[in-house]
Formats: sequence, C-alpha cells, structure tokens
Amino acid sequence: PEALEMERLLAALADPRDEGRMRVALATPLMGLNGDDLAALDGDDAGREARFARFRDYHALWDSRGFIRMFRRFLDLERVRERLLALPDGERRLTNILHLAEVLHAEAADGRLGMNGLLHWLSRQRDPDTPRLEAHELRLESDAQAVNIVTVHKSKGLEYPVVFCPFLW
Repeated sequence: PEALEMERLLAALADPRDEGRMRVALATPLMGLNGDDLAALDGDDAGREARFARFRDYHALWDSRGFIRMFRRFLDLERVRERLLALPDGERRLTNILHLAEVLHAEAADGRLGMNGLLHWLSRQRDPDTPRLEAHELRLESDAQAVNIVTVHKSKGLEYPVVFCPFLW
C-alpha cells in the first residue's frame, strides 16, 4: 500500500499543476487529509494556493537537487513521521516508506532517471509479475525483539538477561 501512496504522491509532485493528482496525493496517509479536509480546502482559496505552492516547491527541489533531497524535506515539512507513527501500524508503514525512498533514490541515481522515468519505474515495480530484487524485500520495522548473537570476546562479561553458551566445555 505504501508503494501506491508513494506513486500517487510522486505523480502529483511531478506535475504540481494537476489539481486532480494533488487531491489524490493529499488523501494519502502520507499527507493525512480526509474527505472533510479536502472539502474545506475547496472553500479556502488561500489554503489551496498554499498547498499548490508547496507542491511546486517540492517539484523545483526535486528537479534541481534530486529525489532524495526533495523527499527528506517533504518528510520534515509535512511531518510525515509523526503522522504515520500515530497510526496503529505506523512503525511498519514508516519503515516501508523510508525503505522505498532508499530504493527510489538508488534507482534514480543508478539509472539517471528524472521524475517521469522514476514514476514509470515505480509503476512497473508495483506490477506483481515483475521480478523482485533482494534489496526490495520488506525490512523489519524494529529489531528490538531480535536475538543478538555475539562472541564471548564481545560480550563484556555476559551482561545480558539470557545467555546461551554452547560448546564451552
């Protein structure tokens, strides 16, 4: 789902004059507007123009400095992290978005893709018949519950609540 949200957002940022694309992007969890917010935006010319202006700024930044710089600024200014982490599955969603941003950045840099090229690539990758690379596999959202395996030399006195020491004898 996050890849679809990202595709909708990037389509709006690639063409910030298209109000329809912008409204679709605003309705994604990345932007956080609901139906009432969108309806209120219809009656607020100044608010709508401010949104258009921000999308134009993101577009210009993407065009001049590249995808990842634009996306980092977008995450900060739109407070995406805070919004996603407030959702019940927010940590998973944020991890997916950040991983997707890394993959998009790598593809844009390696393939020297512009906005439309990157959008086309993302659209192809969302096709279930497209083969997946290992770098595209889902990442863990947190390793807090993971098992740590360390050598005795690195354990510094075995200062862990549970320690398993096979083959010490």
